[in-house]
Amino acid sequence: MFVLPTFSFGVVASPTVIPKTFDTATLENGQTAAGNSNTLTLTINPSSTISASSTLTIAGLTGSQTSDSGTLTVGGTNAAIFGSSGAWTQSSGTLVLTVAGGQSVPTGSDTVITFTLTNPAS
Repeated sequence: MFVLPTFSFGVVASPTVIPKTFDTATLENGQTAAGNSNTLTLTINPSSTISASSTLTIAGLTGSQTSDSGTLTVGGTNAAIFGSSGAWTQSSGTLVLTVAGGQSVPTGSDTVITFTLTNPAS
């Protein structure tokens, strides 16, 4: 099982306490069986709009078997906001999402994306 993540956008917070910059910030596990693909769902609602070229970092997803990737596929309803990919670093369990040009993460409603990592073997 993965270590609980932290969210950062100027603030790093406990995964059980919403950072001050978000009204909503949740990360839900999909499949938890060892060695299986696990589609995680990230839901955020920032307190203020996050503009193009800004980054959102999800850290602490350690233990994944998913190799480093500068273009880890991001899916879900709002994937285009992040250019449909993020930069994944296996050793630190960190996913960095960059808001694409011409896009923003709006306030006032949830932005939902998904990404898939492979769970630890045991």
